[in-house]
Amino acid sequence: MISYLKRWLTIVTGVFLLVALGPQMVTAEERTLPLNGVVHGELTAEQNRQTYTLQVTETGNVTIDFTTMVDDTVNIVFQDGMNNPIYDTWISGSASSPGRKVMSWNLEAGEYQFIVYDDSYRTNQGKFTIKTSFTSVKTDDIEPNNGTAEAQLLKFGQTTKGFLSVQDEVDVYEVKLTKAGRLHLNLSTYVDDTLRVSLTDDMNQQAFYESISGSKKNPGKFVRYIDLEAGTYHISIQDGGPYSTDTGMYQLKSTFVPALNQEAEPNNGSVEAKLFPFYQSRTGFLSWNDSVDVYKIVIPKTSKVGIDFTSYVDEKAILTLYDVDNIKVIEDYVYGSTKAPGRAKKSVTLTRGTYYLSISDGPWQSETGKYLLKVTSSHLLPVVTVNSVTARSTKVSGKTEKGATVTMTIGKKSYKRTADAKGNYSFSISKQKAGTSIKISRKNKYGTSVKSVKVSK
Repeated sequence: MISYLKRWLTIVTGVFLLVALGPQMVTAEERTLPLNGVVHGELTAEQNRQTYTLQVTETGNVTIDFTTMVDDTVNIVFQDGMNNPIYDTWISGSASSPGRKVMSWNLEAGEYQFIVYDDSYRTNQGKFTIKTSFTSVKTDDIEPNNGTAEAQLLKFGQTTKGFLSVQDEVDVYEVKLTKAGRLHLNLSTYVDDTLRVSLTDDMNQQAFYESISGSKKNPGKFVRYIDLEAGTYHISIQDGGPYSTDTGMYQLKSTFVPALNQEAEPNNGSVEAKLFPFYQSRTGFLSWNDSVDVYKIVIPKTSKVGIDFTSYVDEKAILTLYDVDNIKVIEDYVYGSTKAPGRAKKSVTLTRGTYYLSISDGPWQSETGKYLLKVTSSHLLPVVTVNSVTARSTKVSGKTEKGATVTMTIGKKSYKRTADAKGNYSFSISKQKAGTSIKISRKNKYGTSVKSVKVSK
């Protein structure tokens, strides 16, 4: 009796385990989608919903080719592991005229579900086929890089391959500029439809924003440069908009050329203006975030002032000279570019006082670039006087700075003398004919002063 009961309990326990475990194991195997393969399924009156799990092991593109022989309509849903729907639609078909739908998504690694079901009151039945294929995408963007706080550092001169997916619709890169200069961006987008690219500074001020269209077969291209001051900037690359699923691969390359400018910032107005040295050529720079430079010019006595301005600013730069009362003395628009610089040379006589020279861009902030500036003033040129000379004179004399070297030129011959401690100089000459021209010149580091006299009777 005991032996009989043991055998009976063993059989009952075995049947229970087969019932409990057997169907679960079969169901799990039947409801798994391979990354590359074909699965056949069926909706019946007893089971009108089939759920398949898809394990994506790395970033890439998943394509599902779905063919339905279910009579009338069937619903399909593709969702992530958190049950967030990625795609939802219905397809018509029948055993005699199958329906078909090919779907493709760029996805991050993770678990996904593909659900086939019938929600009609007629209980549509039939078979279906699911064909899957997967293509991995190797990228250089390091996740997470979805905002400025976690931005990925962008290295100059290297091409970075990035990827926008259903779950990762934005990549942010950080650019650190230790000097002012020109940042070049070269972007190729294989994203289907639209990709947006923008650049912001560390105050989140937007320098530019562009939308670029493209596709896997016809990539879009975006090439641009922007002149910037030293600082930290962020480049954001994202899909076409809040209601779009524009995903795919892109390539980004950046290069940087320093301006090597010499102006000391800030110098954006008369209060901040720095004294500009005479007779020295200086390189300045107008950028997106610094569109004006102002220099101070101090004239100790009435002088002839020269301004020599060469502009590599794209399109237009504005040159303005004004006095302490903000009255304009000179204003000129100088047109040029990096490849074809513009130039303006101005000369004006100014009385003693302080003046301000402003270099600014045009009405659009894209009018930026380098410029060269040189300011001269006659008050720094050497002083030379020449006494009158007649046909009976046997010397040429005058006055200049003490110890200065003076040159006299008559015809093609030149002679040099050194002024004495009081600045007096003298040259012995033979008697000259009336009308002969005699030139006296004195040179210093700022330039040369020349005085000419004609021999009188």
